[in-house]
Amino acid sequence: TTPEESKPNPLWACDFCKSGHYATFDLALEHESMCDENINWCMIHFDSGKHFKLHKSTEILGNIRKYLNAYYEAEYEPKHPGLVFTTKNMPGFSATVPQQDNAKDCGVYMLEIAERMMRNTPEVDCEFVKRKGTSKNNFFGSNSFSKDVIVQKREDILQLIQRLRREETSL
Repeated sequence: TTPEESKPNPLWACDFCKSGHYATFDLALEHESMCDENINWCMIHFDSGKHFKLHKSTEILGNIRKYLNAYYEAEYEPKHPGLVFTTKNMPGFSATVPQQDNAKDCGVYMLEIAERMMRNTPEVDCEFVKRKGTSKNNFFGSNSFSKDVIVQKREDILQLIQRLRREETSL
């Protein structure tokens, strides 16, 4: 036998669950595509008016998946067949966020939540998705803010609009 023939075949492991040893790279890739730990992205619905029952998270997330599937099929399917966005490979959930007490502050809440996300972005991994957004720093759970924050943000937005109007008229 040649030295190459006497070497054992390399074993390939799943990059996500680190388990399983596969004789070929292709077998490992096949496992990875179906691995339960292969989740490092998700869709998150931030609904500060959840108690008004105006939106259904499952319907919204399902519509986004439908759109992505149609777009992928139209643009990429011929060259890269086989991808379908499902609840398994693109999970989604409605995050626990502070709730507004009226039907007019959704935009102000959205801005505050977006700013907080940018300042303290959670690490999205399989565990984050399994916990439905309750990250290690508990961003979506206990990191709420008072109504005073929303009142101040509304005032800040009004002052910004007024300043921009003054600058526009002075040109």
